[in-house]
Amino acid sequence: MVYTWGNVNTTGITSIPAGGSTLNNGGYTGAQIPVSIVCDALFPLSKTWFDGLSAMYPEGSSAPLSAAGTAYRMADDNLSDITQSTSVRAAVIIGSTKSAMTANPGRTSVGLRKNGGINNFPRFLELWNSAGTVRPFNYTGSIIPLYYSTQALSQWENDTSVIYMPPQRNWSFDETFLNPNKLPPGTPFFQYLQGTSFRQSFN
Repeated sequence: MVYTWGNVNTTGITSIPAGGSTLNNGGYTGAQIPVSIVCDALFPLSKTWFDGLSAMYPEGSSAPLSAAGTAYRMADDNLSDITQSTSVRAAVIIGSTKSAMTANPGRTSVGLRKNGGINNFPRFLELWNSAGTVRPFNYTGSIIPLYYSTQALSQWENDTSVIYMPPQRNWSFDETFLNPNKLPPGTPFFQYLQGTSFRQSFN
């Protein structure tokens, strides 16, 4: 599993422009190099995360209810909100969890062993939209769900049991990857051969 902390391979980007396109056409000129992240699961942490957070309220929040109002201990209810956007520019190959249309084992009838879909593919841990202000998670690159996770196996939690509050997801494909000289490390190359004719040779 990989945890990223703050901006990765960028000093700050807004992936989706005002027009709503899901392509990043290379207009961003800040510092970046082709980067690959290959792992079992990816956990992006914001710029305002610091390692001591988990030790501040080890017994959970002062209130027994989660932010959704259910009896679910949420250890970071008392922590301060995320105050800055966070940006990542990289190609990622990460595992996904399996979905099944069965309630057993499943937490509720709403979230029956779902993997959360592509919007929950990066696994967030923080409150990105607490107190009415949604902080952006800007991502540009390419997301490839190539296999099932073998370590991060928990199912996605639906909105009745809040583990995190989602960011504003500004995601886009990085068109610099269309340039063979700017492909991320480890990119596989395939050669396509088309047979047009053949002859038999006896030796």
